[in-house]
Amino acid sequence: MKLLIVDDDPLVCQSLQLLLGKEEGFQIIGTASNGQEAVALSRSEQPDVILMDIQMPVMDGIESTKIIKQEAPSIHIMMLTTFKDEKNIRLALTAGAEGYLLKSSPIDKMAAQIRALVAGTTVLDPDVLRIIIEPTNEPDKGMVSRSNVGLASRGNDVMTSQTNEGLAGQSNEELASRTNDVMTSRANEGLASQVNDVMTSLSNQGLTKREMDIVELVAQGLSNKEIGEQLFIGDGTVRNTLSIILDKLELRDRTQLAIKYWQGKQ
Repeated sequence: MKLLIVDDDPLVCQSLQLLLGKEEGFQIIGTASNGQEAVALSRSEQPDVILMDIQMPVMDGIESTKIIKQEAPSIHIMMLTTFKDEKNIRLALTAGAEGYLLKSSPIDKMAAQIRALVAGTTVLDPDVLRIIIEPTNEPDKGMVSRSNVGLASRGNDVMTSQTNEGLAGQSNEELASRTNDVMTSRANEGLASQVNDVMTSLSNQGLTKREMDIVELVAQGLSNKEIGEQLFIGDGTVRNTLSIILDKLELRDRTQLAIKYWQGKQ
């Protein structure tokens, strides 16, 4: 298995080259210090796997991942980074990366995950997976993460409008509470719209209402037992239905299914 290591820190490259090079079946074919070099080496060396950092000079890892996957879809790309924020995770997966590991991962664990990646399994660090599913498990936190300057601006417009209509006499707390209610309502509407878009897309791919319900619960991180309890069906039924869903969507596992769900909401 030919590996290319891409990181702007020479020490990281040297360490990975030394340690992973000792793993049976691994051949380190080179290192690159930025995304542009990674693209060039992927063309000339045709690695099986690229370990890709995100933040680098000249060209970052996400941009180079897009280019490499467009030119050579068979090359497996594992993001290996210190960044575990939701934005970078989603950008990397959308760009085509099949895995996302943190540099804190032990080398023996990393080697096993690289092998799993080549075998066709989507590999996500547990912390990364939690970040992906967190917005649904914690609705308030999820809505805050989705709010932005535009939403805040609309809230301010509402406050200004209400004040002009004679609400200036209200306390700051009452006015702030009303504004928060409006902002929360708008966030809920936006989130509901995103979910509806995902469900429509899944329906167009041949999924039934029950199958779509299971997809949504899988994306929330629920186990088969928990899904069964929510839908009042047995674990075996959930397991069998999940197999049908994966077959219809041509996915390998529930991790890929969760990623597809969340990518559809972007």
